[in-house]
Amino acid sequence: MQSRSRRWTFVTIYGLVCASNQMLWLTFAPMTTTAANHYHVSVSDIGWLSEIFPLAYFLLAIPFGHALDKNFKVSLSGGAALNAIGAIVRTLSGSFAIILVGQILIAISQPLLLNAITRVAGEYLDEKDRPNGLALGSASLFLGMLFSLILGSAFSIADIANLIRGEALVATVLVVALVLAVKYIDPLVEQLPIEDGSGARRLLQSGPFLALLGLAAIGFGAFIAITTWLQSILADRGVSANSAGLLLVVMVVSGTVGAGIIPSIVAKRKLERIQLYITTTVTTALCIIVAFVSNYSITMVAMAIGGFLLIGALPTLLDTADRTSSGSSGIATGLVWLAGNGGGLVIALVVQQLVKSPLASFLFLAAMTLVAAFLVPMLPIGRLRSEAVSV
Repeated sequence: MQSRSRRWTFVTIYGLVCASNQMLWLTFAPMTTTAANHYHVSVSDIGWLSEIFPLAYFLLAIPFGHALDKNFKVSLSGGAALNAIGAIVRTLSGSFAIILVGQILIAISQPLLLNAITRVAGEYLDEKDRPNGLALGSASLFLGMLFSLILGSAFSIADIANLIRGEALVATVLVVALVLAVKYIDPLVEQLPIEDGSGARRLLQSGPFLALLGLAAIGFGAFIAITTWLQSILADRGVSANSAGLLLVVMVVSGTVGAGIIPSIVAKRKLERIQLYITTTVTTALCIIVAFVSNYSITMVAMAIGGFLLIGALPTLLDTADRTSSGSSGIATGLVWLAGNGGGLVIALVVQQLVKSPLASFLFLAAMTLVAAFLVPMLPIGRLRSEAVSV
């Protein structure tokens, strides 16, 4: 049997590949207006370089989840390869069309990479290490976002070609590392492949699993709505774009810390349900406070606590989905990400209509997170894989 350190090496390499995917996704997000001028296109066109990702996830989450359940190693390696190929394509020309083609390839790779997060932790780590593996995988996603924000600020638009080449180099090195890890590091346990393609149907017939998806939709949705519209919401209070950006950085940093340290504590003491109660109720209270209090320092503290709790709950949701997946780990994880993206779209669209009123925006978010609290008792927390969703 291979050593524990070798299996952790596999999980770490996987996390770095996921981080690179997030970094590539958001390459142009910090420089939307200047990138539009550089490529001689509209700001909306630059927006599509990021917006293509949730669209691809919506279309591919289920079929790619099934592909992972049927042939895990090939599908995971293929996702990493697509990620690197897309990054390399972006270096081939300075035209917007080539950049878009590269982004599409990277977007296609994302469901193959992110849907694997629970299976990587479940198959390559001992039960006692599993929460930490999920924490590492979840935190890597937000580290990738942070790297994108930092690099986007550090590189001027004149250096965009160097940034793109550097990101391609990183993605290429990581795909080689992951393919070698897949070949030479064996899992601790190996899930049997699912052949009948009925995993999604079984899961969607389960009331508790639907409650889990509802909670994911609201939790992700609140986070996505805040990250999308915070600057516009707070503009009415005189908060500058830079100050609003700092709030987002604080939220993501604290969330990355939360995803890194909360899961092992919660799993060790079997506090998953309590954790989700605290997350939903405290987030509701924070939204109400920010709705009525315009003080910037208080808003920053609220963003830090909210990010810590919301992102810190992600590994728990993913772990619960996997443990109730009846062998359809890739599909279950894909459904959670799909629900999250769908919830983000719906909640963000509603907040967009309320964006001129910080009071209305944050009270709406408070109402949604309060609804999520009522879903917590319905969750299938504590079930073993063998007790998973029945037909």
